[in-house]
Amino acid sequence: DRLRYQLHKCVAAPEARPGPGCARGTCAAATKPQLRVVVVGCSMTQGFMNCGTTLPGRQCAQPCYSKRWPKLLEASLQRALPRCRVMVAVSTSRGGRTVTTASRYATRVARVGGGAPAIVITDLTICDLRGISSSLDRAGVEAGWELLIRKAYGHYDPNASTALMHVEAWDRFPMRGCANRSGETHFRLARHYRVPVVSFMLGACAMHADGDARHWRGGCSPNASTCQSQDEPGLQCEPHPGPHTHAVYALLVAEAISREAAALCRGRRGAVDDAPSSGPALLPAPPRPLPLAADAPTLLPKEMVDKLHGCRAKHGVSNPTLTLDFVEGGCGAPASSDGWRCFEDRPGKRGWIAEGDAGAPSGVLSFGVDAAAWRPTGRLTVTFLRSYDRRMGRARLWLDADERAAVELNGSWARRTSQADIAIVPIRDLCGPACQAAPRDAAHRLSVQRIAAGGSKFKLQLLELC
Repeated sequence: DRLRYQLHKCVAAPEARPGPGCARGTCAAATKPQLRVVVVGCSMTQGFMNCGTTLPGRQCAQPCYSKRWPKLLEASLQRALPRCRVMVAVSTSRGGRTVTTASRYATRVARVGGGAPAIVITDLTICDLRGISSSLDRAGVEAGWELLIRKAYGHYDPNASTALMHVEAWDRFPMRGCANRSGETHFRLARHYRVPVVSFMLGACAMHADGDARHWRGGCSPNASTCQSQDEPGLQCEPHPGPHTHAVYALLVAEAISREAAALCRGRRGAVDDAPSSGPALLPAPPRPLPLAADAPTLLPKEMVDKLHGCRAKHGVSNPTLTLDFVEGGCGAPASSDGWRCFEDRPGKRGWIAEGDAGAPSGVLSFGVDAAAWRPTGRLTVTFLRSYDRRMGRARLWLDADERAAVELNGSWARRTSQADIAIVPIRDLCGPACQAAPRDAAHRLSVQRIAAGGSKFKLQLLELC
């Protein structure tokens, strides 16, 4: 219903025609309604191809933007919906997961590309399921998915009518056809909230029992991230497949959206074969979808979903009082940074990094929080890297001089993948005697230090207070 509500403008709008003085229809194109689509994903959605971080000599170097599936999707949807101007924007982070996307939905999804999205498509399966085997249990991933659905469906914004779609994919196939059961993690909540799901596994298996593996690995050449000569014979491209898989992805998603537009033209569910007989300009508008009620019960225990809340939109604006995003923004202006450096240790993965002797702690990285940004009842969102790299260690984070109330962040895990992890801490848990004794209009300070036990490296990616 949400998808059809958003697609109505693309099938009901009269065909735009160029007026006098317009060159090659440029004026006509400017009058078309816009269909804004935001794709949320991790490294595959970014466009990294034909490479796997665990294979020697096959590390990802740079994304291939021209061949990634959101770019192909934009072209396919534009052909299928000529009465709209289709714009597909991408919001990604290497190693991102649903839980990190959900906690920052207002700042990283809802306003990407300059306006509220008509459709949000999630492509986070691989990072989600790797996270299950590494740090988050299955319930934690499901809680992040439920929070993301509720935010997209207007839990905090009564004017929201965003349509949400989920792409289900997995790169470790059991080599026995479509028997892979990875989709169960997201399926229960998708069914409960009626979220459309596009399955790469089932779509690629439709004709051949081994279609999932063949289509994922098809055309995986040795040209990792060169964006040239990538569709050549080869099989070693996990977890980042080549252009062939991206093309299949785009076709599956475009077909799912186009089917809904065609059914809307016919005025009845499921009709996809014939053109509308009465002309698209006569189609009545479907009712605006109702936003999810603020008190709508959660499917998972409410406390599990609530503890993942980060900053969110309030009264039409985002409400973080302090955002230090070292990946997407700048390095900030730390009050101290002894033993820390802000740089990209991997392409596109900048952060503040402490490296040194594993037997000794690092210096302290600290950032000031002025009185205008201070909320004693707020929450602090911390994003940091977790990796199988044997150098990765632990850090502690504290407020003002209250080191005894510090929280510990573990940057290591056994799974052979590197992903962003998240901790959301109530300020009241960090605010000890020193913080409580500070005057109401005083500035505060957030401090991070790599500890001696565990490893020689730690990487901080985000601090956000609200």
